[in-house]
Amino acid sequence: MATTADPASGFTGTEEVTAAQPAAAPADSAPLVGDLAAAPGGASAAVTVLANLRGGPSAEDAILRVLPAGSQVTVTGEATNGYIPVWYNGTSGWLSTQAIDGSGQPAATDQPAAAPVTDQAGATGARTTLEPVNIRAGAAIAAEVIGVIPGGVALTPLAGPESGFYQVSYDGVTGWVSGAYLREDAAAGAEPTSAYAPGPGLEPAAAAGGGLIWPVAGGNWTIMQGYNGSSHQDNSSTWQYYYSLDLIRADGDTAGQPVLAPTAGTVRWQDPSTGGISIDIGNGHAVAMFHIAVDPGLRDGTAVRPGQVIGHISGPGEAGFAGTPHLHLALWQTTDGGNWSRSSVPFAGAYAIGGQEFPDIGGANQHRGTVINV
Repeated sequence: MATTADPASGFTGTEEVTAAQPAAAPADSAPLVGDLAAAPGGASAAVTVLANLRGGPSAEDAILRVLPAGSQVTVTGEATNGYIPVWYNGTSGWLSTQAIDGSGQPAATDQPAAAPVTDQAGATGARTTLEPVNIRAGAAIAAEVIGVIPGGVALTPLAGPESGFYQVSYDGVTGWVSGAYLREDAAAGAEPTSAYAPGPGLEPAAAAGGGLIWPVAGGNWTIMQGYNGSSHQDNSSTWQYYYSLDLIRADGDTAGQPVLAPTAGTVRWQDPSTGGISIDIGNGHAVAMFHIAVDPGLRDGTAVRPGQVIGHISGPGEAGFAGTPHLHLALWQTTDGGNWSRSSVPFAGAYAIGGQEFPDIGGANQHRGTVINV
């Protein structure tokens, strides 16, 4: 892991408001994916391939979401520079004109595109399931489970990775599986790797010193807001966020990125209103994370292992979205597993992240701008 410092400005928007004990999940009043009743006026179109929904009409613009083949969108304007403005489930953006048709009919999703399509990611190389894994209808941890693939099955991805998932076909079912449960089969002389194996040195550090691993993977990540930031304060016995870190991808592709359990522990609670989850480490400390679309298969009391995919960073319209996609990470000293009892403490000593300590160095927005390569 490499770190560098940059005096970039931090996040100053509204942070999560966490109840002392999470409330029950509110009724979901947001329109469902593909629900065109809530769409603005315009022609209906179908996404024909896995495609990036971008913030502007070019491949250089930030990716807002990744749309699976078959998604229904509403065209809201004229094409520019090979991209067309569309609306999809509450998000407006731009799609490559090669990625949609105007028939209004869902595109077939049981076959990959016959040829590479602009702005479409492709996957190469066989992979094998490490253990039984769910096959889902979309490239998201919250997507419907449509089957299960046993461990030890060799697969050839049709597309991906997208948000940490690969599109595969197994036993007549085509869907998406998490890369965390796939081993890349070795080429001649190559060492097999997992798509979301922790970076070099992270597992030994966690095992040897009881430390944490990074809850994100792949590429460079930046601390957008650090200790003693605008919303990182200890305002009450339950608002304990002084020693918190907000993480974003350096390339801006944050929403939809998988979130990993940074430690072994037990889920203490989840709060859908903030996209929050508390993991009891079992030694008087708990890790809390926010702005996550948490895997619906997780329940209070569920045991998790380090590196396990537990959800993805929320985008517009998803649980706990706070205006800027990011992952909020906090460490609490606690007497009840991180429920009512919370005292914010820094990520240092036995609770360094991937062997990197983040001590209290004084001042505002400490460690802001630090870049982490995982």
